[in-house]
Amino acid sequence: MQFKARGSETWIPVKTVGFTSTGRISTQVTVKREVAQDGWYRLHFAGTPTSSASASTPDFVDVQ
Repeated sequence: MQFKARGSETWIPVKTVGFTSTGRISTQVTVKREVAQDGWYRLHFAGTPTSSASASTPDFVDVQ
């Protein structure tokens, strides 16, 4: 999982997430200071020798 703050161009790694054999995920994120602000979260797959890297469509989170 990655985070990008509003106005930034840099994605910050937040957490490594595991997948089930059917491709599902379920995780909770503890918000740390560097990501306790408005911004986007996305899942990012780094790729393997046989699979291309990929990223999900980001979701915006408005911190209150």
